[in-house]
Amino acid sequence: MNFNLNDLKNYAKKIAKESTPEPLDEDITVNVAGVSFEERQALIRIMSLDTPITLLREPDNTYDKNAVIVEAYLANMRLQIGYIPKDYSAQVSGLIISGGKFSVAVEKFNGFENNGTLDVKGLTISIKMGE
Repeated sequence: MNFNLNDLKNYAKKIAKESTPEPLDEDITVNVAGVSFEERQALIRIMSLDTPITLLREPDNTYDKNAVIVEAYLANMRLQIGYIPKDYSAQVSGLIISGGKFSVAVEKFNGFENNGTLDVKGLTISIKMGE
């Protein structure tokens, strides 16, 4: 069987396009998933609204090929605090793949009040397009 190099290139482009999810095209606010694992609660408790947040694709994740890790920059280290929820992971992964401009920020901490102090159990982040 003979293959033309241009045919192979076109086929590779077609496969890549079919497997790349549509990127996010609007601002979203989401509760970070997976915050109760691996001492992440302790990390969230020392964060502030100004803590820098980064997003990192995890295509080898066994549960979601579009998984996106949420990391906080604490003590001069990037530390995982959770994941983008699966309902949004494909779009956010597509945004990262496409190289689109966006910003990520902590919106609020979630929990319940305990003797006048917020007992933090999670957090909400915003992803804003074009920033």
